[in-house]
Amino acid sequence: MSEYRIICVTTEGPHKHIVDVGIGPNAAVPNARWEIDHVFEMMDRNETFFTRSPTTQQQDNVRRQPCGQDGCTTVTLKSGPNARDDQKVEALAACPERLW
Repeated sequence: MSEYRIICVTTEGPHKHIVDVGIGPNAAVPNARWEIDHVFEMMDRNETFFTRSPTTQQQDNVRRQPCGQDGCTTVTLKSGPNARDDQKVEALAACPERLW
C-alpha cells in the first residue's frame, strides 16, 4: 500500500468536480497527473491519497464521495471533516496546464 500527496487539482462543471489530480512530494510542482477514475481504481486497491497543510504539516486523507450539491450525485474527491481550510482537496490550487 502506497500513499500519494495531492498538490493540485483540475476541475470542471458547475460544481467544480475534480477530474484530474497532480501528485508530488512537495507543493511546488507535480511530477504526475492522474485522472479521477485512475485515482478511484487505486483507492480500490487500498492506495491512500492525502493533502498536507502548509501551515501545520497536518496530513488529511481524501475520500471518494458524491458531490452533494443540489442533489448532484457525481462522485468526486472530498477532504475529511477535520481538514484545515488550507489543505482541503476541493480548495487546492489548479494544476498548471503546461505540464500536461
